[in-house]
Amino acid sequence: MTPTGPGILDERPAEEGEFFVYALAYGRRRGLHGEHFHRFDARAYESHHTAYYLWLVVGAHSVYLVDTGMTRARADAIAGMQFFGEAPELLAAVGVVPDDLDAVILTHLHYDHAGGAALLPDVPLVAQQIERDYWRGATAERITEEAWLTDETDLDHLDRAVADGRATLVDGDAEIAPGLGVHLVGGHTVGTQVVSVNTRDGVVVIASDASHFYENIECDKAPAIFSSYPEVFFGFDRIRDLAGDPGLVVAGHDPLVLERFAPFEAATPTARISATRSPHARSTSVTRDHYQVGLIGEGIGASLSPAMHMREAALQGLDYDYRILDLLDLHEPPESVGRLVRRARDEGYAALNITHPCKQLVIEALDELSPAAAQLGAVNLVLMRDGRLIGDNTDWLGFRSAMTDALPNAELGTVLQFGAGGAGAATAYTALTLGAERLVIVDVDVERARELAERYAQHFSGSEVMAASSADAQAMLAAASGVIHSTPTGMAQHPGLPFDVTALPAGAWVAEVVYRPIETELVRTARAAGYQVLDGGRMAVGQAAESLKLITGIEPDAARMREHFLALLTLEPEPEPEKGARR
Repeated sequence: MTPTGPGILDERPAEEGEFFVYALAYGRRRGLHGEHFHRFDARAYESHHTAYYLWLVVGAHSVYLVDTGMTRARADAIAGMQFFGEAPELLAAVGVVPDDLDAVILTHLHYDHAGGAALLPDVPLVAQQIERDYWRGATAERITEEAWLTDETDLDHLDRAVADGRATLVDGDAEIAPGLGVHLVGGHTVGTQVVSVNTRDGVVVIASDASHFYENIECDKAPAIFSSYPEVFFGFDRIRDLAGDPGLVVAGHDPLVLERFAPFEAATPTARISATRSPHARSTSVTRDHYQVGLIGEGIGASLSPAMHMREAALQGLDYDYRILDLLDLHEPPESVGRLVRRARDEGYAALNITHPCKQLVIEALDELSPAAAQLGAVNLVLMRDGRLIGDNTDWLGFRSAMTDALPNAELGTVLQFGAGGAGAATAYTALTLGAERLVIVDVDVERARELAERYAQHFSGSEVMAASSADAQAMLAAASGVIHSTPTGMAQHPGLPFDVTALPAGAWVAEVVYRPIETELVRTARAAGYQVLDGGRMAVGQAAESLKLITGIEPDAARMREHFLALLTLEPEPEPEKGARR
């Protein structure tokens, strides 16, 4: 590789004890979410990218390399690995030669961090004494499942460097140079260390594998491979304490490093962590090269949206990442949604899905609403376009596609709808856009049903829209063309039937929005009684497909998405009915 732009050493800090920090990506691999985090979760089978980095720390008169990557031979043996080059090649791409390096700091001795050290044979090394002792000790020999994580060549190189006096083995925290320190945290391995770097923007912490992904430290999630649970969380706390700002933490393998920090022109993907720009100073315009998307809501760890989006996007040939931003994991209240959306925009996100309890709260943070979102008074999709936040709603579009696909000939004379909440607002809007002559909205909160009915009556003057109590609705079932069910009844936590299905006339239809389980008691009973039935999974898939289309401009294969969705549901353990108070 040769430099394609200015060399990294062309600009240096003016002050001693101050550094610039750069992340040089040397590889990328598509894996599964479940490979990267401890314990199974509903996202285990999602596509999940791993990025591989070296880090350069450039001072006024010194240059340090943090980690050395792996060899090309090792990379060629890894399925799905996209390899950009060995350490000397990457350094050359940004105008650095081995003689420029004062030392290499090894955060730990796994093959993808220490594997290129022998390619820089004369450069001094810095590592933790306990890390070397562990891999050369009896314990490591007995843990055979970890053998693939190191290479004898790398360990031999470190041993020779120690014997030659070219390696410094530190014990705990140490100052490598004024403004540059290493800190033993353990966790991932017994001797994992993080690197703190003083910059003009504050203290940057190169977390390396103490936090493989931002999801580790931001959601308190242990990695798939670790030596000690307590040390994993100690490491998270130490990183937070050391960093001058949460935005100055550099995760070890997260593709978002290249999104969260300013790009630096080079022959390999390179980010400038801290120099003359804020870590979030990046263009917010969306391109077809990469889509970073997220979901904001509360208690959403089991959402199937990431898996649906990412698999279909991959099959469409898109580079597309979808991240869960759970308010509970982030320790944020629902009222913080506006700030989180703005931060995502500044970090280069293409879009965010929004779910309970933020669909109304997010509106005040937006620059623009689609006509449907304005009428619904709810947003489940925020698009980032040229720095503007545009709110839309695909819930109603998802239900519309579900109705037209599964119930194309449904009679829409008199439609009863049970539920006037967020889902109910979308399904009622859909029924009216499809031409329902009379819509009766039923809710235990009659005032909420009345408010929704009055709002829609103003927009759909050609239809009769009214509210009714649950008791009154039972008497209306006999005259209903069909029923839309938009309440939690039927979920594992809320078992039962929302109404007497047998009261419906022959030829009626039933549309469900609950999809966990996919076969609710309502769906099962209505189908057994011979009614046309729409299960709740169709709306869930429909809104995901519509969101993907709006985000990327590409028409997804909705039928293929539904097949994947149903397959995902079969992977889930059967939920147990909730007892006592709602969590």
